[in-house]
Amino acid sequence: GDSLMGLLSNQRLRQAVRALVRRHCTAICVLLVLAAGAGIAYLGAPPLVQRTRIQENALTVGTVASPIEQRHVDGLHARTRALCHPRLDEHVLARRLARHGTPITTNTSGGWAMHVAMRAPRADGAEAVLLLVPDAPRACFSAALAVQLLDIFAESSRRAKDIIAVFVSGDALDSWLAAHADGAAGAALGAVHLAVALNLTDAAHAVSLSHEGANGQFPNQDLLNTLFTLANRRGLPMDLPDKERHPSSLLRAVVRGWHGLPSGPHASLLSRRIDAVTLTSSTAPTTDSSAALLGVLVSFVRLAQNLSERLHLSFYYYVMLTPTAFLPLSLYAPPLGLLLLAVLFRAFNLIMRSAESSVVQTQPSPSLSPAGVRVHSLVAWVAVCAMVAATGARMPGVVSIAIVSACTVLPFWSPIAMPVHRQLLSEAIALFSTGIIVCVTLATNIFAAYALAALAAIQCTLRDVPLLRLAWRAAASP
Repeated sequence: GDSLMGLLSNQRLRQAVRALVRRHCTAICVLLVLAAGAGIAYLGAPPLVQRTRIQENALTVGTVASPIEQRHVDGLHARTRALCHPRLDEHVLARRLARHGTPITTNTSGGWAMHVAMRAPRADGAEAVLLLVPDAPRACFSAALAVQLLDIFAESSRRAKDIIAVFVSGDALDSWLAAHADGAAGAALGAVHLAVALNLTDAAHAVSLSHEGANGQFPNQDLLNTLFTLANRRGLPMDLPDKERHPSSLLRAVVRGWHGLPSGPHASLLSRRIDAVTLTSSTAPTTDSSAALLGVLVSFVRLAQNLSERLHLSFYYYVMLTPTAFLPLSLYAPPLGLLLLAVLFRAFNLIMRSAESSVVQTQPSPSLSPAGVRVHSLVAWVAVCAMVAATGARMPGVVSIAIVSACTVLPFWSPIAMPVHRQLLSEAIALFSTGIIVCVTLATNIFAAYALAALAAIQCTLRDVPLLRLAWRAAASP
């Protein structure tokens, strides 16, 4: 403690730090931005990529045996023919579901939702696994698949959790989830901790798995790892969507996720703390994958029966590169810290310059000084902070970045005459506000935080570039 206080009170050290911040701020900001860019570009390299593994012992794939017989595959094809004409027949679906419970239909202004709960004979019904068909009228094969899964589970009495199958039309999913949370969705249903949304069109296809929710929400990684492992053992081609396949660097992941928009209907479940993914149709292979698809889903639901609590041992913050490789938060967070450091470094530089400005000067109106725009930008930065805080940090990244971009590209002149030291101080406050926005956005969408921090860091780096200052002065001249 004494040595630290001695360093802080060392006059020569303080003068050296002040000179470093005052004279070499632009060079340091450039180095920080370049280091962050190099880190982002290198994070996709094999030495840093980690291999996925299932950390929850209850999800050990080898603990369940789910043989799929030919009669199960034939039953799936028969149910597909019975339900599709060519769209889903709602009345036929209700009759099929009546074998496993009482189907309950909820009608809303945006569509309808039908669900049935297969009760666990040896449990108290406190927990359940959810099978969701988000677009039942058009994805009638998914509806037939869910019905066939219920038929398979009905053959065994060894179930520890209820199985809820939900068939949704239009925008009725959110209404059904709200009714389920309030206990108004019919008979009392168990708490749902795991869910799979089926958005499949036919049986002869490979499968892609979408896991991104709104504003960067992800399910527990054990859910993805379990499904990928089961698919690999069953010989079912399952991969990330084409847009999510092995990015060469973190940059592609940032570009993909900064807007904060979800990648599937499972996002509504993620927002309610339900670990969920969406399975969609992908490239069609030459063989029928019905048996493998049934085997994967049956094994997954039976593994879910082993869980006695929510998934919590694996990661919630990660970047999936391939089905077997990912980046944890500990690897892709440091470049964000370097970008924020560049912003804060420039802010301290401006505060020092403001303090050292002893001569009060006013700028003519209009003025083309880069500092003049901060008079307008400051109001916008504070407005963004207020909006983000007011919405509980749930503002989509695309909205916040659009506002920040508008502040950045404002005309570089201000009709307000201000002393130079106040202009520098207002610019420093605006940069501190930028850091607050990034930190608030980081709580919900780290990719949007990356984009915001990069935007602000580049702006700080280019602020005192001589060529830009000459261009601003040239534009200001009559």
